[in-house]
Amino acid sequence: MTVETIAVKHLCRKWGATLLLVTGVALSVAITVSLWSLTGALKGEIGDAFDEIGPNLLVRPAGVGESVSYAGVAVPGPAHDGALSAEDYISINSIENKKNIAAVAPKILQSASYRGRDFVLAGVYFQFERLIKKWWKFDGVWPFKEDEILLGARLSEKIGAGVGETIEIAGKVFRVTAVLEPQHTEEDEMAFANILTVQELFDRPGEISFIEVAAYCTTCPLPTIAAQISEKLPNAEVFTMQDVVLAREETVDRFTKYAVAISGVVLLIVAFVVSLLMMSSVNERTGEIGMLRSAGYRRSHIVEAILTEASIVGVAGGVIGYLLGMALSMLLAPRFDLAASDIAWDPFFGSLVLLGATVLGILAGIVPAISASKTDPVVAINHL
Repeated sequence: MTVETIAVKHLCRKWGATLLLVTGVALSVAITVSLWSLTGALKGEIGDAFDEIGPNLLVRPAGVGESVSYAGVAVPGPAHDGALSAEDYISINSIENKKNIAAVAPKILQSASYRGRDFVLAGVYFQFERLIKKWWKFDGVWPFKEDEILLGARLSEKIGAGVGETIEIAGKVFRVTAVLEPQHTEEDEMAFANILTVQELFDRPGEISFIEVAAYCTTCPLPTIAAQISEKLPNAEVFTMQDVVLAREETVDRFTKYAVAISGVVLLIVAFVVSLLMMSSVNERTGEIGMLRSAGYRRSHIVEAILTEASIVGVAGGVIGYLLGMALSMLLAPRFDLAASDIAWDPFFGSLVLLGATVLGILAGIVPAISASKTDPVVAINHL
């Protein structure tokens, strides 16, 4: 009988203990995989954010009280009194480094409702919004007329309105010409219409809630541009959008360190528990091991048999744990403002997980294997 056959037969005969061992390894692997998958997705999101945002700035009124979050920055909410004006918008285009500015996109935020659903309506200049939001993907045709509107993905679902349909807001009928693909931001819950139309419809002529500014290049003197805007608009605050992304990067780095610590602790605990369970199993098999030694099996054979059992447990736990971990990552993704599709099924990562789980099983089995190999055949047979 080969050593491998002995190992497999024992695992099958003691299926309850085997199931317990595999479950322990699988759970530890699942926790580790989910933490690392979420961390990787968050880092990927930050990389995309740097590519998308570039050197953009956001200008808002100073001392924002009642506010909403937009691109990670608090901006005046739909009912906020202190707003910027059209004159402020014009002033930005007159700064010394105006040649470095690609687009200035003012926005006004307004509370609106349709079919009993409340949402934020953003008034924008669509031609400038297209320049600022180059990464936006959408179904339909980009709006440009005063009665055309763009809906966020979740808002479109909530109010039951898609491309080509009409909706009525504050007595005015808008035609939905486009629906954004999911952005996984507050924009999914918003609607976008012509800024002049929104200002007129809600009697807010010339008001601007905040302004987004985009420079032509990543090497432009962004701090200088921000300082010049601040000088022109002393009652406004200027935020570098890259700073917002960097702040999120710092948070992700802290989460990564947390993930490493948690994974290490969990793996150590599981390795210890698996080792104890295998040691208990070895003690119960003293008589069986004695018979094998009496039949001519050397100590190396006994070690090989125990480590084979441990590696089988590791492989099985690794496969199950990887699948569970990926499923858990997708389930938790919305909690981190991610989509399930952001969790990547990486074959290389899966191979590393499988290898790591196998090594974990083998390491946990070393002490029990050595202990089993030292069994005295004569003494062991007396246990039968």
